Amino acid sequence: RDASRRQSGGAASTADEREAELHEHRKLEYAALAKHADEDAPRDTVEDAEYYGGVIEGGTWEHKARAKEMLKTADQALELTMNAKGRHHVADYIPKEELDKFLKKADAVTSGKQLENTEDFAKNALDESNVGYQMLQQQGWQQ
Repeated sequence: RDASRRQSGGAASTADEREAELHEHRKLEYAALAKHADEDAPRDTVEDAEYYGGVIEGGTWEHKARAKEMLKTADQALELTMNAKGRHHVADYIPKEELDKFLKKADAVTSGKQLENTEDFAKNALDESNVGYQMLQQQGWQQ
């Protein structure tokens, strides 16, 4: 199985295998960052970021500390994810027409296609009865 996976470019054949592969990759990344986390190390400063052109090699102390936390909970997170397979998803609670509209828009964005505007702005425009509209008007906003 491993030999065939290596021959096919390392791609896992099932969703569960891909999930496990991704999990192992994440753990390696967390471990690499966490290895450099030291509670006694000096904190990164704005001056450090400016000196290094906005990029601190190996991540900031916050990234390293967070990686340490993630490494501790990575196995439990995978187990929860795998146990939740086949259960309810947020998409189960979205009306079908709204989900279809969202998926169509997401597909257009990812494929670089131009999405036709199916919404009628005038029909959905806010009017004076909307509290947010009233608040904006009080701040000087005009349509």
